[in-house]
Amino acid sequence: MLKKVLKFLGMILLFLMITFDIIFLTELKKAGGNSTKAVVGILKNVANNVTKAEPIYILLLGQNKDLGQNLTDTIMCLGYDPEAQEAFIISIPRDTFVRKEFSKCDAK
Repeated sequence: MLKKVLKFLGMILLFLMITFDIIFLTELKKAGGNSTKAVVGILKNVANNVTKAEPIYILLLGQNKDLGQNLTDTIMCLGYDPEAQEAFIISIPRDTFVRKEFSKCDAK
């Protein structure tokens, strides 16, 4: 299990490194080979994009192999509003039960 997690984290790290390298080399070419100008260009782009971005919402589901079945044991909702600079995370317990109340509209 630990090997799988480490392998997954390693793949994510490798992906991020490759992505950053591509972005950096692109900015380096635009800056005419000046690495300081390239880094400043990247930071300006990130700052502009974050402040103009729409809110981001992520549903995070964790899986566990329990009793021979793949069950979701972690349910979280994450959100970030760049304009207000606010973030939230809500954890929903695995065994949460929601009872549906019937109304006149449901009784058709």
